[in-house]
Amino acid sequence: MRKIRKHIPAILATCSLLVALLSFFFFERGALGAAEETYFSAVKERIKHELSVSQEEIERITMLVSQNTNPQFSDLRLPTKYPYYVYQNGRLIFWSDYRFIPDYEAIYKISQTQLVTFDQSKYLVSRRQFTRPNARIDVVSVINLYRYYKNENNYLQSGYNTTLFTVDPELISTNFGPAYQNILDNQNRFLFSIIPPKFDSYHNQTAPVNTITWGILAAVLFGIYIIQWVITLSKQKRYEMAFLLLMIYLVLLRAGMLYFGIPFLFSENDLFNPKFYASSPIAPSLGDFLLNCIVCFILSLYVADFYFRSKAYLFLVNISQKVQPVLSVLFIILSFGVFYLSLLELNNIYEKSQFTLDITLSISFSVLKIACLIIFILISSIYFLCTHLLVGLFIRLNPKKIYGVLIFAIGALIFLLLAIILGGDLKWILGVHALYFLLLYFARFPRVLYTFRYRTTIYYFLGAFFWAIVTTYVVYNEEEQKDIANKKEFGEQIFSENDGLGEFLLDRAKESISKDPEIQNSFVSDTVLSRERIQQIVKSIHLDKYFDKYDIEVVSFRADGQPLDTSISDETFDNYTKFYQLSKYQTKYPSLYFINDLVNNFKKQYLSLIDIRKGSTLVGRVVLNLNPREEQSRNVYPELLMDKKFVQAPETRQYSYAVYDTAKNLIYSSGSYNYDRKMPHVELDNPVLYTRGIQLYDYKHIGNRDKNNRYMIVSSKSYPYKSIISNFSFLYLILVLYVIGIIGVYALKYGLRRLKISYTTKIQILLNVAFFTPLLLIVLITLQVITANYNSNQENTYLTSTKNIGNNFAPYLEEYLSGKRSRDAMEEELGKIARDANVDINFFNEEGNLSITTEPLIYEIKLLSKWLNPDAYIHLIQDRENEVLLDESLGKKQYRTAYVIVRARNTSKPLGILSIPYFDSKPELDRQIIEVISTILSVFAIMFLLFLAISYWASNLLTIPLRILTQKIRRINLHQLNEPVNWKSDDEIGLLVGSYNQMLKKLDESKEELAKNEKQSAWREMAKQVAHEIKNPLTPMKLTIQQLQRTMLRDLPPNLPQNERIKRTFESLIDQIDNISDIATSFSDFAKMPLPKNELFEISSVLNKAADLYADDTKIILHRDIQNRRVNVIGDRQLIGRIITNLIINGIQSVPTGRRPEIFLRLRIDEGNVYIEVQDNGNGIPEAIRPKVFLPNFSTKQDGSGLGLAIAKRGVEHAGGSIWFETEEGTGTTFFLSLPLKHSDRTAEVSNNLI
Repeated sequence: MRKIRKHIPAILATCSLLVALLSFFFFERGALGAAEETYFSAVKERIKHELSVSQEEIERITMLVSQNTNPQFSDLRLPTKYPYYVYQNGRLIFWSDYRFIPDYEAIYKISQTQLVTFDQSKYLVSRRQFTRPNARIDVVSVINLYRYYKNENNYLQSGYNTTLFTVDPELISTNFGPAYQNILDNQNRFLFSIIPPKFDSYHNQTAPVNTITWGILAAVLFGIYIIQWVITLSKQKRYEMAFLLLMIYLVLLRAGMLYFGIPFLFSENDLFNPKFYASSPIAPSLGDFLLNCIVCFILSLYVADFYFRSKAYLFLVNISQKVQPVLSVLFIILSFGVFYLSLLELNNIYEKSQFTLDITLSISFSVLKIACLIIFILISSIYFLCTHLLVGLFIRLNPKKIYGVLIFAIGALIFLLLAIILGGDLKWILGVHALYFLLLYFARFPRVLYTFRYRTTIYYFLGAFFWAIVTTYVVYNEEEQKDIANKKEFGEQIFSENDGLGEFLLDRAKESISKDPEIQNSFVSDTVLSRERIQQIVKSIHLDKYFDKYDIEVVSFRADGQPLDTSISDETFDNYTKFYQLSKYQTKYPSLYFINDLVNNFKKQYLSLIDIRKGSTLVGRVVLNLNPREEQSRNVYPELLMDKKFVQAPETRQYSYAVYDTAKNLIYSSGSYNYDRKMPHVELDNPVLYTRGIQLYDYKHIGNRDKNNRYMIVSSKSYPYKSIISNFSFLYLILVLYVIGIIGVYALKYGLRRLKISYTTKIQILLNVAFFTPLLLIVLITLQVITANYNSNQENTYLTSTKNIGNNFAPYLEEYLSGKRSRDAMEEELGKIARDANVDINFFNEEGNLSITTEPLIYEIKLLSKWLNPDAYIHLIQDRENEVLLDESLGKKQYRTAYVIVRARNTSKPLGILSIPYFDSKPELDRQIIEVISTILSVFAIMFLLFLAISYWASNLLTIPLRILTQKIRRINLHQLNEPVNWKSDDEIGLLVGSYNQMLKKLDESKEELAKNEKQSAWREMAKQVAHEIKNPLTPMKLTIQQLQRTMLRDLPPNLPQNERIKRTFESLIDQIDNISDIATSFSDFAKMPLPKNELFEISSVLNKAADLYADDTKIILHRDIQNRRVNVIGDRQLIGRIITNLIINGIQSVPTGRRPEIFLRLRIDEGNVYIEVQDNGNGIPEAIRPKVFLPNFSTKQDGSGLGLAIAKRGVEHAGGSIWFETEEGTGTTFFLSLPLKHSDRTAEVSNNLI
C-alpha cells in the first residue's frame, strides 16, 4: 500500500491525461478551439461588464438631468468612466469629453445600445430620451471599440480598445455571424460580431478548453510526482538522474505551454501579449522569455548546489592527467559561451521590444519594464551560477596558478577562433569576462559560496559589479546603434529626392485649380476678400489630404504680377518666383519646381505656378508653396498630424549637420557644431565615419553620401560619461538589492543565529545602513520639492505666456468683430503670433465652440472636437475665472493646455477663450527628474563602493582591540607572565580592555594564592612526615633512658655522691626528648589542622571572654572598648577566640622587663565590617622582620613554634576578612582584624568592663 501511495500523483496525472485525450478525440471533437473559445468568452464578459458600467452611468445622468430644469454646465458634471453628452432639442448643452463628440444626426434615432461608426472609428452608443415642456432631452454615452487615425505615429495608433480586446480581432462587423462570434448585450440583443485574430502557426488552435484544462491538471500532478522523485534521488545521492528528470520535465512543460499558448490563453495580460515583445517561437512574449529564464535559473541553481557531491564531479576531478587539460579548455570555452549567450539575451530585450534599461532616458516603471529588470536579474544569476560551476571545476583541475593561466589563454584563443569561423561578433566586452574568470580563479572565490562568510558577500558583490559593467555596455552599445540609425535616417531625409506621388497630385490639382470658375471670378471681381476665398477653395477642395504633411502657402497675383492683396505683401510675382524658376529645380511636370538645395537650407520644398485663365485671357496666377512640416519643441499638434514615417526621432532636434560638395568644400552647415574649424577634410575619406562614426571634440559624427557624391555629416553630443556612470549605478544597485534580498531570505529561513556573520561584517552593514538611510530620505524629499517647485514655476510660466499672447491677439480680434479686418487677415495675424511664439493657438467663443485655430487640420480630421474642454468651460465661462492650466491627452500624448479669457482693451468685456497646448510640459519635468536621479545614482554607487572600503577600514580599526584581546586570551597561561593590553581610551572598548586587565590582575593574585596554598600543602605534608620520623625513635629512646636510669640507680649504692648528678643528667635527657616530642607534635597538629568554619556568631561576647582571662591579673593593664550591643559576624567562633587570645599573649610577651604591660582591646563597626584592634606597649616589630610575621615557622620567641600568626591570617581570610598590623619600635604594635558584618535586628546587653 505504501508503494502505491508514493505513485498516487502519477496515477492521477495519467488519468487526467487520458481524460484530456478522450475529450479531444471524442467528447469535444469538432468543438471550438481553446484559443478562440477563451478569446470570445473573455471579450463577451468584458463587453457585458463595461456595458453594465455604461448603463448605470447613463441612468444616473438621466436622473440628474431630469431633476434640473434649468441647470448650469457644472450641475450636469458627474465622475464617469465613459464620456457622455446631453442634447436639448438636438443642440449640445453638455459634454464630458473634449476629444470626441458624436454627431447628433448619427445617434438621434438610436433606441437601444448599438454599434455606430464615426469616421471609420467604432463606438457602442447608448441613448436615453425624455421630454419636458418645449424640450426634448437626449443623454448619450459611448464606449470606444475601435479608434482610427489617418496618420499613425508614436502617440496616435489606430487600434481596438485594449480594455475590451487584449488582442486585436481581425474585424468587427454589424452583420450576424456564427453564434459564438456574435456579441450580445445584457438583454441578449445583438450588438456586433467578431472575426477572431489569427494565432501563430506554431500554436495549437484546435484543442478545446476542457482538453487543455485536463492537460494542465495532468502537468501539475506530474510535476508533483517529478519533484518527489527529484527529492528522493537527491537523498540517495543520485544527483545526475535527479537533474536529468527535472530538466526533461521543465523543458516538456515549457514546450507544452508554448504550443498551447499558456498562460496567455487564460490570462490575456500585457506580459504575455506578443505585440509588446516577440523574439522567437520559444520566446513569443516577454512573459515567456521570463519563464524561460526562470527554468534556466532553476536548473543552474540545482547544478550549482549539488554538483560537487555528485559522481560526475568525482569522475571529473579524478580523471587522468592527460585528459584534464582538454577538460579545462572545454570549461573555458563553455564559460565564454555562457557569457556570449547571456549578452545576446540582454541585447534581445532592446532589439525586440521598445523597452530600455537606460535610466537617463526614462524613469517610468511599468509592469513590462519591471519584468525586463527581473529578466536582467535572472540572466545575471544564471551567468553567475554557471561561471561559478565552471571556475570551481577549473580550480580543482588546475591548482597551480601559472599552469592554469596558460590553459585559460589556450581556451580563450580557441573560443575566439571558433567565433571568427562561425561569424560571431567579437567585442572587447569579452575581456571583462576573462578578467572576472581569472579573478575568481586567483582568489578561489567559488570555495566560499556554500559557507556564509565575509568573503561570500564580497563574492556576491563582485559578481554584481562585473555584470553591471556588462549590462551597462549593452545599454551604451544599443543607444549608440540607435543614434547611428537616427543620424543615417536624418541624413537620408535631408538628401531625399522628389516626392513622386506628391508631384503627381500637385499636377492634377493644378489642372483643377486653373479650371475652377469660382477662382476665375475671384480674380475678375477683385474684392477685398478675394485672396482669402481663393486660399480657402484651394486648400479645402483641390488639395488632397496627402499634403497634410506640408505647410501650404497659397499666394495670388493679378495678371500684371501685382499681389492680389497689397495690405499683406507688395512683392510681385517675378520677385517671388525668380529664385526658384531655374532649370535645376524643374521637375518633369511643367511649372512645378522641387527645391532641395542651399537656397532653402536643403528642405524639400515644392513650388507650383498656376495660370488662371478665363477663356484665353490671363486673369491671374496662383502660387502654391509647399514646405515639409517641422517639429517644434513646444507645440504638440504638428507631430500628432504627421505619419510615423515622416516623424523624426526626438534626438534629431539636437543634431548639427553639414553638407560638402564633391570637392569637399563646405557649402552649408546648421546647428551648434563648428564644421569649418573642427572637421578636418581628411575625415571625409575615413570609412569609419560612414559605419560606426567618429568622435571629435566631444561630438559623435556620422557620414552620409548621396548619388551625386555630396557629403553630409550629422553630429550630436557624444554619449555622456555621466550617463554611463548613472546606468552602471542603477544596474549595480539593482543587483546589490537582489543580493541583500538573498541574504535576507536566508536569514528569515534559517534564523539570524545560523547566519554566521562576523562582527566586522555586522559593523560594515550597520555603518552602511546608518549612512544610506538618511541619504535616501533626503533624496526622496529633494525629488518631491523639485517636482512641486517645477510644477508651480511651469504653471506660472505657461499662464503668463498665454496671457501675453492673448493680449497681443486682442486688438486684431476687436478689429475683426468691429468689421475693420477680415477673418483671413485676423487668422494670418494669429498665425504670425503663433510662429513667433513657436506655439499652436486655439480660440473659442463664449459658447465653448472653436472659432479660430492655427492648426485647423487637427480639428478637420477630428483628432479633437471643436468644443472646449469641459473643465475649462466650468472655470472660465461659468465661474468667470481668468485663467486655468489643465492636463490633457490625445492618444498616448500627455500635455498641458493653458486657457485664458481674452478681453476687450477698453471695456474688459470677455471676447472668448484662448488656449495654447504645451507639448514639452511633462518631458521637461521628466528631464529634470532624470537629471537629479542620474546624479543621485552616480553618487550612490560611488559612495556605496567608497563606503564599503571605508566601512571595511573602520570596522577593522574598531575591532583591533578585540583582535588583540582574542590573541591575548588565547595566550593566557598560569605558568608564565600574562601581559596586559595597553589601550588608552574612555569608550566601551576601553572599559572592555580595562576589565580584561583587571581580570589578569586577579588571575595573577589567584595564581600566587594557589602557589602559596600548594606550598602550604607541601609544608604540611612535610611536617607530618618530619613529625612522624622524629617521634618514631623518641619513644624507644625515652624508654631506654628511663630503663637505664632505674637500673643504674638500683645497682649503685644509695649514698653515692654521683647519684644526684646521674639523676639530673637522665632527667635532662628525658626533658629534651619531651621537648622534641612537643615540637614534633606541634608540627603534626598544624598539618592536621581542619578548615575553619563559616558560622554566624556574636563577636562581642567572644572578645569579652578573651579579655576576662586577664581581667584579674594585676601584672597587666587591660582596657576594653567594646560596644554594648549584639554584633554578628561570619567566621569560626573558636578560631577567632584563640586568635584574640594569642594576640593578647603576644602583646604581653613583647613588653620588655621593667615596663608594666598595657593592652587595649577595641571593637569598631561601619556599614559592612567589624574592626578589632589589639594594641600593646611593647618593643614593636623591627622593620627587617615585618614581612615574615605571618609566615609559618617564623617566630621571634625562643621557644615559639611560629604558627600562631600564620593560623590567625588563614582563619581571618577564610572568613572573608583581613589582618594587618601597625608598629613602631620602642612604642608598641597594634594588630587589626576586619570581619564581614551580618546585620541583625536583635540586640543584647554586653558587658563592657574597663580596667
